[in-house]
Amino acid sequence: MITPRLFLLFSLTCLSFTLNAEIKLKLGHVATETHSIGIAATRFATALHEISAGEVEVDISPRSELGTVGDMWVQMQTGSLDIQTIDIGAITILKEAKPLMVMWTPFLFRDQQHYRNYILSSEFSEPMDAVRERTGIRFVKQIADRSPRIIATTNRAISTITDMRNLKVRVPPNPLFIDTFKYWQSLPTPIKASEILMSLRSGVVDAQDNGIIDIGNTGKSALKHVTPINWARSGVGLFFSEQKWNELSTQQHEWIIQAASVANISSEQEFKRLMAESWKRLEHMEIQVTKPDLTGFLHATDIIVEKYEGDWWPTGLVNRIRKID
Repeated sequence: MITPRLFLLFSLTCLSFTLNAEIKLKLGHVATETHSIGIAATRFATALHEISAGEVEVDISPRSELGTVGDMWVQMQTGSLDIQTIDIGAITILKEAKPLMVMWTPFLFRDQQHYRNYILSSEFSEPMDAVRERTGIRFVKQIADRSPRIIATTNRAISTITDMRNLKVRVPPNPLFIDTFKYWQSLPTPIKASEILMSLRSGVVDAQDNGIIDIGNTGKSALKHVTPINWARSGVGLFFSEQKWNELSTQQHEWIIQAASVANISSEQEFKRLMAESWKRLEHMEIQVTKPDLTGFLHATDIIVEKYEGDWWPTGLVNRIRKID
């Protein structure tokens, strides 16, 4: 017979075990460990371990081990994956996130601080909340900066829009990216992130669109020229399965948010240093840097806004984002 006293002791024992139990969270990403996405994931996991005193651990699967970005969105919706660290703009792979495609408008952001302020604004948070409600994927926080996107080529220097003609450029499978590079007279070629280097070396593509930090971290490659047009700004986001989030306690939510903040602050502090180091690394890689004339590139912005505003995102949103301080 179980007496009230034994029941109380049993309950307290179970409670103590629960509080001291180790929670393992499964995190996936498509990048290498030295890529900005991979570094951010490791930094977040380390911070969460320390903040939670080891109660919450993060098991990281890098290098597309769990599939593509899209595959991992699906896994998060079904509950088989807890976290994905990825470029914040990659949420637009989901059809429910179409209004957030605005963030890929060419030359939308003045600088990286402008981008950070946008992510903290209601212009981002309100449509992202709607995405969470419809998809079960929660944006927790930006955890790192990414370097602005530039053009890197294997066989020609890019100075003006004319130099882009018939250039085979690797781009993400994003319709706005594809349209932008078509307007720039090139041949956009969607290829998975894990296949970029092989595609450059084999000649499948002549160029890639990426940030200088990630280009510099690839080591010796087929690239010969870079042109810093800085046409898009972005950051690494921490995305959580809403299903898993709802299983965690308020205390654990606080630990996760705190760890994300630690990772983000560290990234902001290191961003300028990493940018400078990456440019120096290009010198050792003997990659030529060409200063661009942006006149022709800028014209694509007007075309993109005219085509998509009022359809994919609300009319006037581009101007509102530009005015964010």
